[in-house]
Amino acid sequence: MKKCIDRVSSLSHKNILFIVEGGKTEPSLLRRLNKIIGFENYKIFSYNTCIYELFHELNKDDDLDLILTLKESAQSTSEKQILSQKYVSIYLIFDFDPHYQKYSKSTLKDMIEYFNNSYDRGKLYINYPMMESFRHLTTMPDHDFLHRKVSMEGLTKYKETVGHESSYTEMNKYNYPIVTQIIAHHLIKYHYLTKAKPFSPTLNEFENFNATTDKKLLDIQDHQVQNGWISIINTSVFYIVDLKPKSFFGAQLTNFEL
Repeated sequence: MKKCIDRVSSLSHKNILFIVEGGKTEPSLLRRLNKIIGFENYKIFSYNTCIYELFHELNKDDDLDLILTLKESAQSTSEKQILSQKYVSIYLIFDFDPHYQKYSKSTLKDMIEYFNNSYDRGKLYINYPMMESFRHLTTMPDHDFLHRKVSMEGLTKYKETVGHESSYTEMNKYNYPIVTQIIAHHLIKYHYLTKAKPFSPTLNEFENFNATTDKKLLDIQDHQVQNGWISIINTSVFYIVDLKPKSFFGAQLTNFEL
């Protein structure tokens, strides 16, 4: 990730576009998180199908024009209006979906490589196994989270599992300290899986997360799939750190480890 400053205030007059897979969970969570961090200038476009279908559509055009491709499939006037605006940054948020018939590690790697910068073509975030992984925590700090997994057989009931095991299912109770700690858990797990470091990355280390480390995480998850497991980790919430890096990496994260 390229060097950045706190962008919520400096880009307060600019729009940011979130392209999400679902029409309910993702938009609800994004609206809540953006309200907590005080960011209002954004739009959400729900693609309503998986990342593999998006990649298939993009491949019909040699130029891989994301916005144009989405606009052609937009169903309503409001969707077309969203995709007709100019955006300073784009975030794509999709689920891992290893059960999907078109699942392909190489396809995901191509997507990660292409969509690797929110300022340019967009930044792809993959959630393992799905968006609900954001709140799959039982306490703060949750020391078991570092090694928390879900079996392939358990994917069909994963949302129900999170509902039973999570202590953070009610989004209306989220506040900045809670959200910061939740994100910290996912950052630490990312750091642990990709760098074997079970503690929070520094701002400099976060800025050096890139397509290479994202693909390494994908390799690890794909290998685990072959053994019937997926490590629980949500990367989409890293957009908050991308928007407010200096604020996020404050004193409250000092020596935070699992």
